[in-house]
Amino acid sequence: WDTATGGMLQKLAGHESDVVSAEFSLDGARIVTASLDNTVRVWSAVTGEELLKIEGDTDGINFMKSAKFSPDGTNILTFGSFDNSVHVWEASTGDEISQLKGHSLSVNYASYSIDGHYIITTSSDKTARLWDAASGDPILKLEGHERSLNSAAFSRDGSRIVTGSDDGTVRVWDVTFPRDVMRIGTHDTSAFSATFSQDGESVVTASADTTARVWDSTTAQLRMKLQGHRDVVRSAAFSQDGSLIVTASMDKTARVWDAMTGAAISSLEGHAGGVYDAAFSPDGRRIVTASGDGAVWVWDTANFKEVMKLSDNDAAVFAVAFS
Repeated sequence: WDTATGGMLQKLAGHESDVVSAEFSLDGARIVTASLDNTVRVWSAVTGEELLKIEGDTDGINFMKSAKFSPDGTNILTFGSFDNSVHVWEASTGDEISQLKGHSLSVNYASYSIDGHYIITTSSDKTARLWDAASGDPILKLEGHERSLNSAAFSRDGSRIVTGSDDGTVRVWDVTFPRDVMRIGTHDTSAFSATFSQDGESVVTASADTTARVWDSTTAQLRMKLQGHRDVVRSAAFSQDGSLIVTASMDKTARVWDAMTGAAISSLEGHAGGVYDAAFSPDGRRIVTASGDGAVWVWDTANFKEVMKLSDNDAAVFAVAFS
């Protein structure tokens, strides 16, 4: 979609079942998608042409859950539903480079560090693992959570990792000294997402307990509890300048908060279904929201009014991202 006009630029057609993830390459030239048809496909963001098709296991029970480009765009990281491993593929040829094996249950999340040197994975086996992105060799096994892990994120400098779990806890790990783990906070129930602010000083978390919370990442002190949603909070994210936080909830709203005071600034209302995801544009001037009603809305952060409604989906939209 064109966020200036609301016009559809390309419709990426070819998958034979639900598309569960989509992501731009860092240069914005390509898009990678993962589908329940057990394929990953790479597309030209300019023409919509399918450039590459990667097929997963052909056992009939597995499916692709996620696909991400490496920061330099040369590789693609994928994981499926039942094989408990992560695969790295060459982005131009589709050749498999490495398979990251070690988790004993399904992988729930995988991502590169910002510099592309590391890969972090989380699993239902209650652990997160750190891998060397070039060789695929395991580096660290992060243990301590008591239930399945939902998310992990690197600090911008790559020195720390934050994890969120169904046990309700959020933990920060030092990559250099993994035993130096800080349990920074506890939600009343599952923590779905946890991310650092750009300066690394704060962590924002989203939970099934209907709250988002902001923590000091070095002292573990709770800075603020963001209360107001009436249902599960699926995601929470800082703006690039760290001044705002946006949360997405199954109560059919997204909300914007002052990241310094925790004050509620605006409730973004209009979706007919739960809001699964919300994200700021890189310049902070727009917010995009994705909903179970199949619509994607774009909002202006100057007045928090709807700018456009992007609606051409017959099913729920689970994730959104700006180029």
